[in-house]
Amino acid sequence: QMIEEKVWGRVHHVVMSPKLMVSVLEVNAGTFCSVHRHHYRVNQFKVVSGQIRIARFGWDDKGPSKDPYSYAVLRPGDEMCVPELEWHQFIVDQDGVVIEVYHPAAEGDEVRLDDIERHSLGGVQAV
Repeated sequence: QMIEEKVWGRVHHVVMSPKLMVSVLEVNAGTFCSVHRHHYRVNQFKVVSGQIRIARFGWDDKGPSKDPYSYAVLRPGDEMCVPELEWHQFIVDQDGVVIEVYHPAAEGDEVRLDDIERHSLGGVQAV
């Protein structure tokens, strides 16, 4: 399995194939990932422990709207899917573990790690 260190914690890629990717995210409170989107994969989050918020910004090709149109608070047991092409990010409220599942958006699409278009960088929230 592959492990990547991130500004918000670390990711363990458990299953990596063209039709399914499953990763375990160890997330640290007070951090956030980039605002980004995927062109060919659906992003599903399931919270095991801790708490995250998913901010969703819409589908504009010029970039995300300035403010999210929705915030979803996910606690242990909660899950959410973000469709392909939608700008989104997660914000970590409490340390925890999140399962992330990617699957192809459409017949013939494949799941690839490089299928990410970033609009901003992840980081640590100012206190």
